[in-house]
Amino acid sequence: MIGRLKEERKGQENNHKLVLARLEAEKDVWFASTNSSKVDAIMQFLQVCIIQRSMFTASDAIYCAKFVELCHKMQSENFSTLIYFDRIFSDVSHIVTNCTDNEASRYGRFLCETLKGISRWHKDKALYEK
Repeated sequence: MIGRLKEERKGQENNHKLVLARLEAEKDVWFASTNSSKVDAIMQFLQVCIIQRSMFTASDAIYCAKFVELCHKMQSENFSTLIYFDRIFSDVSHIVTNCTDNEASRYGRFLCETLKGISRWHKDKALYEK
């Protein structure tokens, strides 16, 4: 049983490496648009991808927060982390007032995960400067 688990772990680690390699190869086209500014690109990203999915399930909320961290870490072209945070925290009241209780709870989980990342940067100057 332990041998099978170790094999499965190796398979998962290999798959993880392949996925990260693909994301790294594609990251510069995610927000590339000749017709829009960084603000517009972030707003479209939030409206089409993040806000809706972050309210779907609790695991989707966490996934969205982690994906944004990955976009920042990979330095995706045309992705501004500051604009992203500004829009997320400026528009909270507008978003939450249109949600059910469950959606608002899941969106709160997304914001909590997002704030955990910001908190890590705040606590560690070296991590922030990366």
